[in-house]
Amino acid sequence: MVKYLNGKYRPKYFKNFKEFCTSLNIPNQSIDDYTDDYVSENDNYVVILFNDYRDFKGANENDNFSDDIVVCYDKDTNKITKYYYTGLDNEYLHDIDAFIN
Repeated sequence: MVKYLNGKYRPKYFKNFKEFCTSLNIPNQSIDDYTDDYVSENDNYVVILFNDYRDFKGANENDNFSDDIVVCYDKDTNKITKYYYTGLDNEYLHDIDAFIN
């Protein structure tokens, strides 16, 4: 998945939720709160952030768009177990949903 995303988009990856909050200058909260208890600190997860304007249809350099997806995975099989999409509808990112499914 990382190879696919890096080939098509300009994502940033965070395995630590505090680093993700710091990078966006948002108040530090828990992954539980951020995902409405769908993802917990006990899950193996990575937060994938899309905040490059080129990853948004019709955006320009002055736009400050960002979307993120929290992907949970099984460490033994490296398979995705669930994901939580927190961003707004972004036409460029629709195929990520299809890829994950």
